[in-house]
Amino acid sequence: MAKPISQNEARRLRKQVQFLTQQIKNQRKTWKQEYVGVEIYRFNDRDSSIRVRVARKLGHSVVVVGDDDSDMVRLVALPHPAQQVI
Repeated sequence: MAKPISQNEARRLRKQVQFLTQQIKNQRKTWKQEYVGVEIYRFNDRDSSIRVRVARKLGHSVVVVGDDDSDMVRLVALPHPAQQVI
């Protein structure tokens, strides 16, 4: 059975949960906004498109990274804000 906590502790935890919930909402809102800038290339690759859509639906931000040593282009899903990065 759970150990009872004081009202002060309950208020402190409630405020902490509200703060963290709002922080996650703000991060997701920022990530979901359309990026402003100049589009320099558009490609039509069904597999990449599906992978990007899946990552975005899971709440991840997706960044395109070019490799300086080769012609490789990588789509990278940034860590979800709700997941602690070690």
